Amino acid sequence: GGFRGVLDKVSDGTTNILVAGVDNDGTRTDTIMLLSVTPKDNTINMLSIPRDTRISLKKGYHTKINSCIGKDNGEQLLIDNVKELTGLPVHSFCKVGFEGVRNIIDILFNLSSP
Repeated sequence: GGFRGVLDKVSDGTTNILVAGVDNDGTRTDTIMLLSVTPKDNTINMLSIPRDTRISLKKGYHTKINSCIGKDNGEQLLIDNVKELTGLPVHSFCKVGFEGVRNIIDILFNLSSP
């Protein structure tokens, strides 16, 4: 289950997984990572998106990307903005707390974060 379960279900093609590490109240993302997993090449590429990246929500209204998650339909809003910023599709979405981000790092890179 969990994040490892997402990786177990990845096909032979590249799958992009958006990971949002949220703060304690779940209204802002402290970590935004787009992982591109390509099992046939045994590769994982990671793009970290700075939480202060400026985005446009409405005509003339700008905010930081980390505020998306706390808005109505916030997960989809974050996904749409990452797609627009990167030009890449997002196949899966994972929202985790701080410990979840540490666990993902441990799973992907076989590391222990301090």
